[in-house]
Amino acid sequence: MSITSDELNYLIWRYLQEGGLEVSAFALEDETKVNSLEQKFGKRIPLGCLVDLVQKGILYSKVNDMVNDENGQLNDIETYVNSFNLFEALDEEKKTNPQLMSSGAVAAIAAAENGHPSPVSEKDEETFITVLKELFKFPASVACDWNPVAPTVLAWGQLDSTAKICALGADGSGNELIDLVHPSVDKEITSVMWNPTGSSLVTCMENGEMRVWSADGKLRNILNLHTSPILTVRWNKNGSFVLSSDVDNKTIVWDVESGRPLQFLENSATFNDMSPAPATISSSPVAAPISAISMAPSASTESQQKPLCLGIDAFWLDNTKFVIPGKSGSIVIYTLGEKIPIGMLEGHTDIVSCISYDRDLHLLASGSDDNTIRIWKGNSYNSSQILIGHSQPISSVAWLQCGDLPPMVVSTSLDGSIKIWNVITGEVLLSSISENGLPILEGQLSPDSSMFVLADTEGNVQLFDISPSRFIHLIKTGQKIIKPKAAYQVFTDEKIYISQLSWNCDSTKISVCVAGSASSVISV
Repeated sequence: MSITSDELNYLIWRYLQEGGLEVSAFALEDETKVNSLEQKFGKRIPLGCLVDLVQKGILYSKVNDMVNDENGQLNDIETYVNSFNLFEALDEEKKTNPQLMSSGAVAAIAAAENGHPSPVSEKDEETFITVLKELFKFPASVACDWNPVAPTVLAWGQLDSTAKICALGADGSGNELIDLVHPSVDKEITSVMWNPTGSSLVTCMENGEMRVWSADGKLRNILNLHTSPILTVRWNKNGSFVLSSDVDNKTIVWDVESGRPLQFLENSATFNDMSPAPATISSSPVAAPISAISMAPSASTESQQKPLCLGIDAFWLDNTKFVIPGKSGSIVIYTLGEKIPIGMLEGHTDIVSCISYDRDLHLLASGSDDNTIRIWKGNSYNSSQILIGHSQPISSVAWLQCGDLPPMVVSTSLDGSIKIWNVITGEVLLSSISENGLPILEGQLSPDSSMFVLADTEGNVQLFDISPSRFIHLIKTGQKIIKPKAAYQVFTDEKIYISQLSWNCDSTKISVCVAGSASSVISV
């Protein structure tokens, strides 16, 4: 009797389907096209066939030992059937086939029995997923940020109008805690962010108030023009100005020292504004002000006319130029102090969810709810590349430090996938699926660009090794799937979601902000 690899794949596929592992079954079906055997074997293969065959194989491996050499009778079959298992079958097999002990799972089992490690191949090592160690817990939070020059200093905002600056000890405990008190009662801190030098921290409240603090917790300034929750806050490169955007699409650029607003941009929008962008691009490098864009009369209902957030990200291109989301999926480029934009990047057909800029390559990457990523060159208002492959809105995009390799970006999506793209060709080089294919809400690249961490909707955190050496190995060996190297899960009975992930400056710790339950710091 023999069984082909296709037949075995079919049995495994059926086993996965019967066990409710639909994502795993789909992945096997996609790679092997095993579903083509369904018509041939579907009605002939009973439920549980794979497990039944494995059990019979285990029994067969022991049948000779069950027979008494003197009388030809079976020895104590009841005791044997109740105690014999897969590992005992492997133990018997290694006695008759010692060559199986040289590698793989059997070698690992033997090494554990003998109390010393065994050589494990690189392929075997890829299957091991380390559980990330939890170092420190802090209260429920929607925003946190590590000091960019002090790897043990973390700031976070809480749900009770307070923020904290914490210096973690060597063992991960919070040895020093500074309270940043805000006068409003029961208002969430929606954003916190250190300036690039780590000397100042800005905190943003649910009511729109912003406060600037020194690193030792002293109040330096109050910035108070927003009237709704702030979604995005970004410092410029030298830390002299800070940009803030709220849910009503008001963007303000502040002089941090004086507390004076230098620029106020108000871009009102409704759901009707998110129609596809025009196909033509203005021939002039100076686009019309957003507030002057004409809107056709609408016969939509009142619900369709409610305000729509245009995007949830912004980025400084240098110390005086920045980009923010605009109407109809556009990205608008401004110069500090000017109300008229100097350019408009049009192409996305839905709101822009994430923006990343590589200052060395002078390339901008934007992710959108239209399920695409667009690449923009610094000297053009047309996208130079469109990365198509995600089936749901993009939740994060980041540039990789590639060395001599072609420019690459890593992206995550609500479709549950992570993809690494060749920006020049638009090809997906590596990809993976989150735990059980759940939507990915957050993704963050480590400061040293060697690791990428993501979080899904059920509190699962996965860590991927995307260092150049690892990447080159996967490409050279023809692999298309990148597997996580470590994982962590938020355990709670409450309804929770991970609102933010943040790396410390030396890429050794990750803070996991959880809304509705205790947040944590984990060690990499």
